[in-house]
Amino acid sequence: MALRDFWTNVQTGASLLSPTVTMIGSAPSDSAYLQKAIQHADLWLTPKTVEGFSEADFEFLSLDDKERLHKAVDGFLAVARQVPSNKPATTKQAQTASRYFQVILELLSRARYPMRIMTS
Repeated sequence: MALRDFWTNVQTGASLLSPTVTMIGSAPSDSAYLQKAIQHADLWLTPKTVEGFSEADFEFLSLDDKERLHKAVDGFLAVARQVPSNKPATTKQAQTASRYFQVILELLSRARYPMRIMTS
């Protein structure tokens, strides 16, 4: 179950990294402004984004990829835990966390996450 939770949390974080906003009955510029504001809020930069991670769940990855994933999750968490809950991340924090998160996304997409886990 932890693997499914981790996968769901990563997918949610990825959707918050580049959200799409459509405001019904508003000018397109209003939607664009809100979308930009949400993107800069770094809502994805939270420990919850990688919650449920356990290296043992990734037996389908090579040893090198498992190690890279573990390091990326640890690096992401180190940054996410430094971001205050009542303030936005600094540019450096967002950039650093983004690099770690991109590694996570790349490894999971390349590994072709087993669909049987999603349906069980």
